[in-house]
Amino acid sequence: MLAFDSPLKPAEVFTVIRAHSNKQDTIFLVGGVVRDLLLHRPIHDIDLVMGGDVRSLAKKVANSLDGDFFMLDSERDTARVLYTVPEGERLVIDFASFRGDTLEEDLLARDFTVNAMALSLDDPDRRIDPLKGAEDLRAGLLRACRPDAFKQDALRVLRGVRFALDLDCKIVPETWQWMEDAAPALQEVSAERKRDEIFRILGGGKISSAFRLLDQVGALAFLSPDSKGNDGLSGPSPYRVEHFERTLEKLQRLEELLGGWGKEPVLGSVQNRTFEAAELQLGRFRDRVQDYLDSEVSSGRRTRELLLLAAWVSGSAGLQGEKVERGNICAAQPKMALAGEVASDYGRTFVLSQVETKRLERMLACQPLLQYLFELGEDLSPKDIYCYFRNSGEAGIDLTFLAMADFLAAYRADLPLDVWLKKLATVDRIWEAWWFQRLKVVDPPRVLTGNDFQDHFGIPAGLVIGLGLEAVREAQVEGKIATKEDAFNFLKKWMGNRKYQSSR
Repeated sequence: MLAFDSPLKPAEVFTVIRAHSNKQDTIFLVGGVVRDLLLHRPIHDIDLVMGGDVRSLAKKVANSLDGDFFMLDSERDTARVLYTVPEGERLVIDFASFRGDTLEEDLLARDFTVNAMALSLDDPDRRIDPLKGAEDLRAGLLRACRPDAFKQDALRVLRGVRFALDLDCKIVPETWQWMEDAAPALQEVSAERKRDEIFRILGGGKISSAFRLLDQVGALAFLSPDSKGNDGLSGPSPYRVEHFERTLEKLQRLEELLGGWGKEPVLGSVQNRTFEAAELQLGRFRDRVQDYLDSEVSSGRRTRELLLLAAWVSGSAGLQGEKVERGNICAAQPKMALAGEVASDYGRTFVLSQVETKRLERMLACQPLLQYLFELGEDLSPKDIYCYFRNSGEAGIDLTFLAMADFLAAYRADLPLDVWLKKLATVDRIWEAWWFQRLKVVDPPRVLTGNDFQDHFGIPAGLVIGLGLEAVREAQVEGKIATKEDAFNFLKKWMGNRKYQSSR
């Protein structure tokens, strides 16, 4: 039974666990690890339940593996060990006492039958499966362990959606009804737990299907900032239905765009000329994009998942910024206040970090700036790109993915190839600046400081100093300034045009 398909070789870990446990301790593998063994999936997380001293055993195992130990829940006697193998892969090992007096009581108290199986470390060839979870797994059915499973923990409604899609299972009607009945109780679940489950959903596949199921089961309405059963995207209104479907389409297209930046050809899983064109135009950025999407934004949460959340939030919020006038992008003022309010609401709802919330705010506020760059097309200049990133920062790259997904969702199968190629050419210019011309276009080194400005012209500190320094950087990007002397000459003319007077 312990024939693992995993680079982490957890069978070796079990040997360490048994070596440090007392002979009288009963230790069982439970939950997802047993299910994944049956499916021949790689193992990254191990759950164990035991009769004995959880804290003591977990500490000994952590020390033996040179891993990290901490208590997840002292009251419920649950500990975690994080073990990183030399290849860099990480294994999460959770130790817990029985829920109830016996193993069977523990299994009956779990969420779904496919997660209610166990294996003894002393007799791994005998599967303990009181609810016939293996049969449900073979039949492709997701069934709750008991009628009150969701009353015990409403978060299991979200877990049900995630497992149904991840395991390609159908939720049985009775379980679906229990999930619907329990959905309003999500209001009582901690924001941190809901956030973690949503990010697990976003980190999986079939994201648009997941949000559709969340809506159908009644859960989506209780994941909005007001949590009062209204997510702004569902209901009888034809406009809201159309808006909801458009947002799901955007999520699907974004998932496709984000999914093809690994070792295989970019977007190669989607066999149509639209994505083939994207591969040809943007394939040279493959490694950069892959690293970017996998980069951690905060506490193990990646750019990839934050982007998918942003796609949903932007659809829910429906923010429309003001159109940027021709030649005016460097003076444009994104509606940061309104975007900041929406981002803060969702930041509180999902307990996002300040970094995540700020990034989300910029994604919501700077959409009109990117639209302006698209409208410029071949007339797009390095100065335009500089001013774009000055406002958006790293979110400027995020926005390109959101914009491409939104564009594909709007046109669906009717997208003219020539129009799409123009979009891709603009994205290419933006990515080129960010990844290959950072010091030339995005963040040119300053040729003079505010003190230089003040000392040379005798101007007191104030707004003019900041405006002047930014004007210098814009001129640097345009190739008009290379030295400090160039900057002083430029500023002399710049100040004269604005009638600024020096004290000299």
